[in-house]
Amino acid sequence: MSNKTISMLKLRQVIRLYHQGKGTKAIAGMSFVSGNTIKKYLHIFLSSGQSYESFSAMSDEAVSQ
Repeated sequence: MSNKTISMLKLRQVIRLYHQGKGTKAIAGMSFVSGNTIKKYLHIFLSSGQSYESFSAMSDEAVSQ
């Protein structure tokens, strides 16, 4: 198993699909990202306390920090 990060485009897609009410399995099927990776990034996003609207307005550079 590799410990690679996903691209910013994939990250934004995962968060968008989650915001639309999709589950982990559905997101994995649509984005070709593993379920565990999705859970990892959703945990980071949800624990940040940011809304989807503020996240989507952020630049890629700001998100990566």
